Amino acid sequence: MWSSRPIPLVFVLVACAGEPGDGDDPTGAADASGASTATSTAADASASASATAAASTSADVTTDGGSSGPGTDDSSGGTGGPFEPNPLFADLADETVIDLGPFACEPVPGEEPTLCIRTTDYSGMVYDPHRHQMLAFGGGHSTTMTDAIHAFDLATATWSDLYPPTACDAMTAANLDADAGAWTMGRGPYPRPVSTHTYDMLAVSPMIDEFLVISRNFSGGYCNAVGNDIGGKIAHFDRAGGSWSFSPMAQGASYDLGVNLPGSEPDPVSGRIVLFGGGGLASYDPATRVYTQHVDTYAGDNGNLGSLDGIGYANHLVYFPPDDRFYLFAHGSQSVWALAYDRDAPAQSVAERLDTSGPSPGDELGFDYDARNHVIGGGVRDGVFYAFDPFDATWSSHVIQGGNPGTLAFHALAYDAVDNVYVFIASPDSGAHTWAFRLAN
Repeated sequence: MWSSRPIPLVFVLVACAGEPGDGDDPTGAADASGASTATSTAADASASASATAAASTSADVTTDGGSSGPGTDDSSGGTGGPFEPNPLFADLADETVIDLGPFACEPVPGEEPTLCIRTTDYSGMVYDPHRHQMLAFGGGHSTTMTDAIHAFDLATATWSDLYPPTACDAMTAANLDADAGAWTMGRGPYPRPVSTHTYDMLAVSPMIDEFLVISRNFSGGYCNAVGNDIGGKIAHFDRAGGSWSFSPMAQGASYDLGVNLPGSEPDPVSGRIVLFGGGGLASYDPATRVYTQHVDTYAGDNGNLGSLDGIGYANHLVYFPPDDRFYLFAHGSQSVWALAYDRDAPAQSVAERLDTSGPSPGDELGFDYDARNHVIGGGVRDGVFYAFDPFDATWSSHVIQGGNPGTLAFHALAYDAVDNVYVFIASPDSGAHTWAFRLAN
């Protein structure tokens, strides 16, 4: 039986995947030789220095779904940055939604016109604190081949693609940069990453105006003739320049990123992207573009408290500013892990499996930090919103009023602190509409 006391992450040499659940089998896209791609102790030292320099920003700052911009103090509810609230949300009552209409995307030429709405399958959405937008990227195997970035403007409550998707007839080996995992020609900015299941591995760098696609897995589909195992490097989209570039070394389809499929979350203090899951602890520095595997773990060590056995794959990670810890919500179970991330010595970070109480959604669903109410919320399932309170490790459920959004599409949920609303996309089976939900004023 698991202990609820904090445990150090044990450094061992083998990383193994969690058992696949429904959907894609992660073992199909992994590069088994990439368990610790671009590991660098020098990167740790550099990141430690940047963490020290940025320590003054450790106030109530949120990142992944993003509740606030870098350096913003939301400890009393906050404003979420220099943006004006949208009047559309001004009178939204507690535990109530607004239907913001269908998720809109530009069809892929040569693909069924409505298939692009499945970009959320096995994929996610994050908040861009630099521009007050939600950004989504996904697709891949058994979904859609769209490789566009989908942006939801919170000031106008409208969707648009930042560039048109690559046409099916351009998805050929001759048009592929196999090392980067990118199409090289077509309409819009090129090279660009091919469509991919992104799970909880999208991020906006808290200190750089860039959108990151970390997961580069399961790229095959209805009109991509090249295959399902293209892989590729971690990809950066420069919002100001409107162009893609790639890490020179960091593989987005390594064993850990392609099989263990960890949750990821920007750290607002160091600027790194923290990745935590069944394969251990890693980080990615958007500034240096170096991926570092700090701790590998393995399953079945006869009750070794350092083992992360049982976490599985395709989890979701959220930073909780009030206690400066990261919380991992395990796929397909009620397990919640708290990670005390040691910025100076990441390999000494401490993980704790929590003894939780109350009703939880217990599935592969998205969560984010609510800067107004100081909880982690999301997991919308059958018209019910779930909130987790890290202070006492309790779950609460909230029947959604004002409409029935059904069930959230995988990880496609993020929090907007400017308007104090969660924005999420419902699954295609639930109508694929975009919804805004307020837990409490």
